[in-house]
Amino acid sequence: MTHKEKAIELTTQMMLHQFVPMEGNGITESACHENAKECALITVDYILELSGTDNVRYTNSFFEYWRQVKIEIQKL
Repeated sequence: MTHKEKAIELTTQMMLHQFVPMEGNGITESACHENAKECALITVDYILELSGTDNVRYTNSFFEYWRQVKIEIQKL
C-alpha cells in the first residue's frame, strides 16, 4: 500500500467513527474531515514514537514509510 493510500485509509477510518454531519447539528463535512486528519496524525505519531523505543526496533524503511504516511495525511 502506498503512503498516500494508507493516509487516505487512516483518515477515512477516523471519519467513520465521528459524528455524521447533518443539517442542524452544526457539524460540517469539512470539520469531520479535519478532525479525522488530526486523529490519523495522532495515530501515526504514536507509531513513530513506539518505533524509537528500546523495546521496539524497526528498520529505517518502516520508520520512513510512516513518516511519508504522515506527510500524505497533512496534504489531504
